[in-house]
Amino acid sequence: MEDNAPFKLKSGNSPAFKMMGSAPAKHLALSHKKADHTTADHKARNEAKRAERKEKWRGSKLYKGLSQLHEDVQSIGTDISKNQRPGTTKKENKAAADAAAQAELDRMTAEDAAKTKADADAAELKQKRSSATNLYEYYTTDGGKFPSVSERQTMYGDDTYTGTKKQNIKKLKELQK
Repeated sequence: MEDNAPFKLKSGNSPAFKMMGSAPAKHLALSHKKADHTTADHKARNEAKRAERKEKWRGSKLYKGLSQLHEDVQSIGTDISKNQRPGTTKKENKAAADAAAQAELDRMTAEDAAKTKADADAAELKQKRSSATNLYEYYTTDGGKFPSVSERQTMYGDDTYTGTKKQNIKKLKELQK
């Protein structure tokens, strides 16, 4: 049978029947080419759309919340061992740790400054006391009072101390060492 030959029905091929649209469909030979969706252009368009959807998804609050939940679940044991509150964000934990570290640094700096000042004051006092020529100058250089003989006797732990010139010179040399 030819492709262009008219179709004939056994019951007859009257023009009225043909006008009703019951003529058989013309079969076209389809090529077996792959559709356009496999071309490089179409793949690139699909990839770009996928990347755009992925970027939009990653920017969403839901994605961020799910990502944080995933991180929290993964690190729950670590968080507990580090005394971090489970369920808090890494950013919150880092901020709290940074604040604690800064507070510790401030405390240490204040302690170091106080110690440095105390050391400087002690060195200055030692310098002044080392230039004293008698016990009175030694004890009063820092604004202190000169202890009585009985107080010095208790301080030195010497019951035989009576405050003689010889004892005072000996005690001054011991104190200035």
